[in-house]
Amino acid sequence: MKLGIKGITNPYAVLSGYTWTVRTQRFQTGTIIEETSTFTSNLVTTKGTIKAATYASSWGVASTNVPKDSILFMDSSFTIENAVYDGNTAILVFTDDISNTFPVTGHSPATDCYMVDASQLSASGATTWTTCSASTSTVTVSNLKHGSSGTIYKFRVLAKLDTNSASTSQITSITTKSGANTIDYGANMAAFARAPATGTGAMTSNVITLGTDADVGIGDPTSGTEFVISAG
Repeated sequence: MKLGIKGITNPYAVLSGYTWTVRTQRFQTGTIIEETSTFTSNLVTTKGTIKAATYASSWGVASTNVPKDSILFMDSSFTIENAVYDGNTAILVFTDDISNTFPVTGHSPATDCYMVDASQLSASGATTWTTCSASTSTVTVSNLKHGSSGTIYKFRVLAKLDTNSASTSQITSITTKSGANTIDYGANMAAFARAPATGTGAMTSNVITLGTDADVGIGDPTSGTEFVISAG
């Protein structure tokens, strides 16, 4: 008798050092009749794809009003395809320098990244919290809370927009991981098209208007507040 098997569900991560075993068992008793771990062709696991990502001004400043070399608060998020479990990790690499520190009310010392959505901080009853940290152009989100496909994780950084690119900042890669094993991966996502400092399309106004309220601990300007930029 030849037994064909198809439709095997991919494990939640690209695992290493695993074996595939097929067993035939008696119904109810669970008695193993036959078992094999030898296959005529290689079976491989494939990583999932990050479904979506965002990278934009925290306070709604239009990208066309932001030239390169600007330093501003940026919110970033990513949406997973495969589930992550408590304690998993996400690593995001940006074109910008996002390792700048800033004060947060009630937090000492100053931080370089924090999670925005409180509902994604910890599993029920857990004492380990989701945190993020920045190093040059890389953000590491640690101790992720369990999330099913489609879950969005969001954090905030203070970014210095790329000095080497004339027009676009973006996330160059996003990887969710279980230990050393990759769960999902995405590349070149969430482009933030900036205004050039000079020439065609350059900023024509030195006034930036907030699109949303700002909670920054420095007077907390509200939506519609205007900031005038002048040369130092």
